[in-house]
Amino acid sequence: MKNNFTLKYIALVAFTFVGIKAQAQTYYADGTLPTKILTVDTDATLGGALSGTVGSWYAWNPNAGATTTASYTAGDDLDGPGADDSNKADITWNAKWPGATTVAPTAAEIAELTKDYKITAAEFNSCQTTATASSTTEIDVKLVRPDVLFIDADTSACSGSTATITLYGTPNAVVNYTITNGTAATAFVTLDSAGKADVTITPTAGGNVTFTISSVVNTFTQPAPLGTSVTYTNSTIISFATATITVGASPVISPITF
Repeated sequence: MKNNFTLKYIALVAFTFVGIKAQAQTYYADGTLPTKILTVDTDATLGGALSGTVGSWYAWNPNAGATTTASYTAGDDLDGPGADDSNKADITWNAKWPGATTVAPTAAEIAELTKDYKITAAEFNSCQTTATASSTTEIDVKLVRPDVLFIDADTSACSGSTATITLYGTPNAVVNYTITNGTAATAFVTLDSAGKADVTITPTAGGNVTFTISSVVNTFTQPAPLGTSVTYTNSTIISFATATITVGASPVISPITF
């Protein structure tokens, strides 16, 4: 599956009257999807069109200045002189996500659920065959995978008491879950900025408690001019998505037989 957003106007490099380059905008992308299609130079008010400016060709660098890299393919631009010079790029993320941990993950392991990219596009034509500051635009992209790396659950609880489950995953994600033979205040919990949250469960009659994660969701607001809210949902959890708590009953003594 592919997602689209337009680089052109939303990431157009701006300059002040003294020629200082504006900082690139940071956009969010869904880490559960392998690719992203980007386009540049499509704003008609600036001379662009669906396939870019007539007579121009383009070059893409999907990892300029970033520690995480990506690969890309681009189609032929009928206006340009060669292959892979289109104003559209098909970015393939090469992110390697962390695996489930057997103990509470470190802050560094949790941070690996977000990858940083810088994507640059440059425009050329017969009057300008080398890139300049005014013909180059860039955006920063945070590729985010909503996920839970580890479930730390009490192994047992007594009837009439409570048990605690601690979740570790993508910071600020909402974790939706179901509980069998138990209750909690809500059917979801929001991980904090460190990627951690506790769920308190009260066992009910009927047997052991089963806690199951159904999905993990992150919501972000893209910067202006988009300003839109985007939601990324993951239902394939890296960690074991289920935890079981053994519930023990209090002793009930029978009368003394005489």
